[in-house]
Amino acid sequence: MTRRVLAKILFSLVAAGSLTAPALAQSGSAEVAGQSNAEHCELHIWAAQDFSSLPFGSGLAPGLSMMFPGNLGQSTDEQFVTIASIDLQIDAIMRADPVTSLGLPQGTTVITNAETEEAKTTKQRQARRAASQTQCYYELHITSSYLIEDIVWGDRFSTAFDVRHYRGDAEWTFRHRGEGGNKLTVFPVKEDDDPAEVLREVSEAIQANFVEYARKVKPRIERDGQRR
Repeated sequence: MTRRVLAKILFSLVAAGSLTAPALAQSGSAEVAGQSNAEHCELHIWAAQDFSSLPFGSGLAPGLSMMFPGNLGQSTDEQFVTIASIDLQIDAIMRADPVTSLGLPQGTTVITNAETEEAKTTKQRQARRAASQTQCYYELHITSSYLIEDIVWGDRFSTAFDVRHYRGDAEWTFRHRGEGGNKLTVFPVKEDDDPAEVLREVSEAIQANFVEYARKVKPRIERDGQRR
C-alpha cells in the first residue's frame, strides 16, 4: 500500500472517529426489573490485535500455485492493522447486537474495552479479564483474523472468537472458541480504491463473521444458562 493510499485511509478513519480510543460503552440499565444487582449480567468485549495472511496463491494445490504464483512477496498484514482499528472491530460487533445474537439474558450491559493483547495471552488466561465482580459475567474476545488469498476459490477472511461465562468461580464455567468466515476482496488495497468503501467492506466482513460464529455458539450458551 503506497503512502498516499495509507494517508487516505487514515484520513477516513479520523473522519469516522475510528482512531480515537473507544470510551467505555454500555447498553442496558444498571438494574433490570426483576433482577438484583448480583443477578445482573455484563458482557465485556475486546478487539483483536493479531492479523495474518497467506500470500496470493497459497490456497492452491502445489501444481496450480506454480501456474498462478501471484505476488508472493506482498503481505496485507500491515494494511489490515491500519484499517481495522479497535473502534472499527467493536463497532462491527455492536451492529450485530451481540446480546441477542449470543442469546444472553435480556438487559445484559455491554461494556467495550480499548485494550488489546496477544491472542496467546488471551488463550491462556483463566481468570476474568475485567475487574467486575458481578455473578453473571460474560467475555467476548475477538482473538485474531486471517486472510487466505486464493486465486481459484477466492479470498477467505476468517475471524476467531472466544466467549466465556463466569459466575462466582475464579475460572469460567463455560467457554467456546470458534470462528466465522466469509469473502473479502479489498486486499491488497490499490491506489485507486475508495478508502470509505474499504473501511465499509472490512467492517461488514467482521460483522458477518461474528454473526456466523454466534449462530453456532448461541445454543450452547442457552444450554449453559439452563444449568444454573
